[in-house]
Amino acid sequence: MTCVRKLPGLKKFANITLKRGITGDIEFWNWIRTGMKGQLQRADGTITLLDENRQQVQRWNYARGWCCKWTGPGFNATNNEIAMEAVEICHEGLDIDGQA
Repeated sequence: MTCVRKLPGLKKFANITLKRGITGDIEFWNWIRTGMKGQLQRADGTITLLDENRQQVQRWNYARGWCCKWTGPGFNATNNEIAMEAVEICHEGLDIDGQA
C-alpha cells in the first residue's frame, strides 16, 4: 500500500470586503486613494463587530493590508438610495483577538 503524504504549502488569505454608507473619513479615503495611484501603503488594521448597543462582539486583526479595490456610489439624482461604498482589502494574515 502506498501512503501519500501531504505537505503544507503557501498560505492564502481571501480579500476582506467591507461595505458601508459614505462617512466622509478623509484619512481613510486618502489611504484608499494612495493605493489607487499605485503607491501602496501597507497597514495593520482592525475590524470590530458591534451589537445593537454598540458593544464589541468580535474583533479581527489583519496584517500588512492595502486597498486593492474601491467601489463608490452611483450618482443618480432620480434615486433615493443611500450612498454606499465598498472597499476590498488585500492582506497578509488575519487573526481573531484572543486567539492563541
